[in-house]
Amino acid sequence: MQTGLVQFANCLARNLKLHDWRLEPFNAVPGGRVIIVENDYFTDPEFHRELRVDNAKAGNKGIDMLFCVPPGYVEYSRDEARSYAARRLREWNELVWDGVDVSTRIRFPTNVEQLRIVQYGSSRGLEGWTVVNLSLDEFYDYKLDRYRLQSYPDGIALDETTERHQFAAHWLMIPMTRAMDTIVITLGPKDSVVKTALRRCCEELRDIVEWRAPVPV
Repeated sequence: MQTGLVQFANCLARNLKLHDWRLEPFNAVPGGRVIIVENDYFTDPEFHRELRVDNAKAGNKGIDMLFCVPPGYVEYSRDEARSYAARRLREWNELVWDGVDVSTRIRFPTNVEQLRIVQYGSSRGLEGWTVVNLSLDEFYDYKLDRYRLQSYPDGIALDETTERHQFAAHWLMIPMTRAMDTIVITLGPKDSVVKTALRRCCEELRDIVEWRAPVPV
């Protein structure tokens, strides 16, 4: 990760009140940028083309872009799973490796121009020059809903609201550490814990984080 992305990840963890989470930057690798968009990624094909051009200018192929999606983006049929993101990218004539399906995920991409897609929960260990995190706030809400209160043998426990938040927030930090150069985050229109934390990071790191207003549909 470039230094700016490490700064951003640490800033986000701090604003999410994850006091046990911190990365140490490797200062010999400067750079990095974060773009936050309050919109459905697929309403703005020009933004996608911009990312593709920047990715290519850095000497990369399509395979160097990674898209992370929440479970709500997965569409199931009788014998396979497909992602909404893959369907929309194909409409833009993109080649796609749709890793939300287990049978696809166990095989490597077959073309260097395939854009990779995985669910957030499967992103651990992967990386990309550019990582696009779709509906990050939706993923946070998904994890909140699926948290089960932990029991502590020593009797020390947080209140349930704090436990649920920290559980979900720790999951967010996995996709936030997958990019080498560019992190893209899309959010829904509603205010949320995630949006508030990201706005604070934008204010603190104006040379790294860009906040883009919604594009009219």
